[in-house]
Amino acid sequence: MATYTLILLSLFSFQTYASSCCGGGANIPNIILGDHQWEAKLAYTNSTITNEALASGKIESVNSKNEITETISFKGSYLFDSYYQIAFDLPIKKRTVESTSTESSSTEVVDPSIQFTWEFLPEFTYNPLKPRGFIFFKQLFPNGNSIYNYEDPLLSDSLSRGVFESTIGFAFYKLIYDFDYSLTLEGHYGFEREIDDKEVAPGFGYSTSFGLGHSPNSKLRLGTSLTYWQDSAVSIDGIKGENKYYLSTSFNLSYMLTRSSFVLNYSDETLFDVAKNTNLAKSFSFTYKIFKDL
Repeated sequence: MATYTLILLSLFSFQTYASSCCGGGANIPNIILGDHQWEAKLAYTNSTITNEALASGKIESVNSKNEITETISFKGSYLFDSYYQIAFDLPIKKRTVESTSTESSSTEVVDPSIQFTWEFLPEFTYNPLKPRGFIFFKQLFPNGNSIYNYEDPLLSDSLSRGVFESTIGFAFYKLIYDFDYSLTLEGHYGFEREIDDKEVAPGFGYSTSFGLGHSPNSKLRLGTSLTYWQDSAVSIDGIKGENKYYLSTSFNLSYMLTRSSFVLNYSDETLFDVAKNTNLAKSFSFTYKIFKDL
């Protein structure tokens, strides 16, 4: 039962929750938890902007346009030692924006990333208090147009982060009977880069996520998570803007098959109305995972 729960937990408790605008989002890690040599995932996400958080913190409904971002992600992870893993993520994004008078759409392969993970706190014997602990490093490589060099006036092509971004963080997981708990803490840094004759310096940001799940049997898991994400103010040619943040919650269901599993996930950035200087979205996603046992 515990092994199946770990497999289900690794599938959906740590999806990447992307911000609705310009490629931002929490850097939730892609980690193998079960006894697998490798895992491969195919994920589809449909995200619709419904609200906008102003720089003042006031949140308003978006009525002037419809904006939908669809993402297909190819993810893989490989356990090359008992405690060391490598993973990659290759997203393809399509954004469609409809205003009262026009419509535009853009599709790009954006911001591939690679991740290295070390399990520094393994669980050799069961302890009711001690979790499994991982430290991970993720490197994002910018690809595609961003908010700093878009061509479409409706911003349908601003899909990339636009800068090289490095992330380091900790992830903790714990199983207690039919319940599982998770905590992820990460900090990320966007490196200064010249984009279209502009010096763009995003600086530091961070996110934290807490997850809770229940497995009523060996095949099914129900879960929820709460994620807080924040980025510092971006400096463009020495002029700083406003920092941005949001609080997101998700509800998910996963089911285990023989050598694969799938998850349905709903994520909402508007539920608590805790946000500033960013667009807010409601998202649905489906993820299918295959794996090979050790």
